[in-house]
Amino acid sequence: TWIDQRLANHYGVPFPGKDGSRFVPITLPPEKRAGILTHGSVLATHSAIDDTSIVQRGLFVGAALLCMDGVPEPPAELADTINQVTATLKTERARFEHRMETSPCSGCHRTFDPYGVVFEDFDGLGRHRVTSMGEPVDATWEVATPASVAGRVAGGADWANRLASSEDVSACLVRKLGSLALGRPLDDMQSCALASARRSFAMSGGKIRALISELALSPTLRARQEGPQQ
Repeated sequence: TWIDQRLANHYGVPFPGKDGSRFVPITLPPEKRAGILTHGSVLATHSAIDDTSIVQRGLFVGAALLCMDGVPEPPAELADTINQVTATLKTERARFEHRMETSPCSGCHRTFDPYGVVFEDFDGLGRHRVTSMGEPVDATWEVATPASVAGRVAGGADWANRLASSEDVSACLVRKLGSLALGRPLDDMQSCALASARRSFAMSGGKIRALISELALSPTLRARQEGPQQ
């Protein structure tokens, strides 16, 4: 990433330049940070005003990287119960564990909360931490699905590395870029037509340039069926 003196303080690293007002490139400690998912900007954006948000971070990973279908809003009649739980359980981890164990919350939250709890080693502003409210932070979880990322995850950096090598994330990226190129959601036939793009992307080692080139040359973008005359 690029940092000035203020961002160096934020990330807890020494500023390598002489003029603290200028931005300079730096490689952040790999045991704490791994790619854009652990950038302060991304982590802070998907947090609550005064705390982290396992729900927001989990939904972001599910929707943006794994093409998870939309999640319904919690039933209105549960609003009071949710507020009571939030007031009683002081940490995000405790509230997460309550949702995972309690019906009907667990029905939906089991599908995306695990994607967010593993970022708990970063606070609401994206600063790395090992304690919260005087207690050790637990950012570990056994992620169950999809199979390409399944297993025990130990923190945000571990999670980001696992997602980066996931075939499901690669497939989702192809689908999203294909949809962006067409200017509309892909139907089943168009998704099938992008299979060659997925293969080329994998063979390139995950190079975005190769994927964009393959999408531009795909029949899905170069041809269309003749519609009714207007």
